Amino acid sequence: MLHQYISHIYLYPYLHTHLFHDTHTTKRNLLQMVNHKTKKMLQRQRNRVSFSANMPDDVRGAIADSICVVKYSMDPLTDIRESIKEMVKIVGIKDWKEMEELVYCYIVLNSKEVHSFIQEAFLSLCT
Repeated sequence: MLHQYISHIYLYPYLHTHLFHDTHTTKRNLLQMVNHKTKKMLQRQRNRVSFSANMPDDVRGAIADSICVVKYSMDPLTDIRESIKEMVKIVGIKDWKEMEELVYCYIVLNSKEVHSFIQEAFLSLCT
């Protein structure tokens, strides 16, 4: 059976405590580590297209320090929902304006084929 992977951008808070235990990790070191892991994954999947992502320049506040990571997923809805929950918890999103900023980031960073998963993930968390 052939599985289809969908790539999407996954956001990590600046120092993601669950993933990176070293609190002295700098943003640059973190990006290097993520890029290294992404390159290794892409080497295993040679027929995949590689791309990188950066936070939009107009993003402000706590979300602006987050890191974008390309992720290949067989279940993008679940992965995006978990990413959103992590961002809300760790970044400490407190009001609707910050939540709108987070939605904006996911939409801008991801292709149109992923937008329906993003919409469904946010709606499932808001109900």
